[in-house]
Amino acid sequence: MKKVMSLVLLMIISFTLTACDGLIDNTPENEAPEVIGDSYIIFQKGSPEPDWRDYADATDPEDGAIRITNAMIDTNDLDMNKEGIYEVDIYVTDSDGKSSLFVITVQIQDDRDVELTLIGDEEITIEVGEVYDELGAVARYVGAENIDYTINGTVDTNVLGSYVIEYVVEVKDLKIARLVHVVDNQSPMITLGDFMHVYVLKDSEYNDFPLYIEDNYDVELNTTMMSYPNTAVEGV
Repeated sequence: MKKVMSLVLLMIISFTLTACDGLIDNTPENEAPEVIGDSYIIFQKGSPEPDWRDYADATDPEDGAIRITNAMIDTNDLDMNKEGIYEVDIYVTDSDGKSSLFVITVQIQDDRDVELTLIGDEEITIEVGEVYDELGAVARYVGAENIDYTINGTVDTNVLGSYVIEYVVEVKDLKIARLVHVVDNQSPMITLGDFMHVYVLKDSEYNDFPLYIEDNYDVELNTTMMSYPNTAVEGV
């Protein structure tokens, strides 16, 4: 009887272990697709946009080779006619929904030579208080169209000094400069008002009369009397 009970117990244990093994999922975890290709590409400005599918390949451990479609590609406002750095994103998803991202960095450049010349003189002198008229510059590809440039620097025509104005073509790291001098070449104006001619009694004390001084820049000016009349002697 004991042998029978032991046999039955052994069968129950064996059945239980077998049932537990059936509940364990031994399926390997799904892996994401692998995408390889060119991660940095340089194109000349104005080149036609390529077929980005030619620059990447995708494989998946479970699905094998995955065909990249245009729906997987995001060009992120790529402009083949404007110099700059752009990104092209390729999203690849396998049959189980697991995705990988592959990024292609795209540089659009223009190898043509650029010439940058000033309009007007390289060095300018203006009177303090006058208006500074910005003449600008001309930036263009040699023998071709104009391109943009930026102006750095300002001129304060109310303050004496020398100012540097830079003209920069950023896409070519090219710049030139103009030197602007703000000067005061106008002499002060001195007027005597109504006392152009003054009569002084002989041997009397001479008292100077007020002067009126105007200047285009200085607001506080002092005068120095260089000589005084000798009231002991008649004359002009």
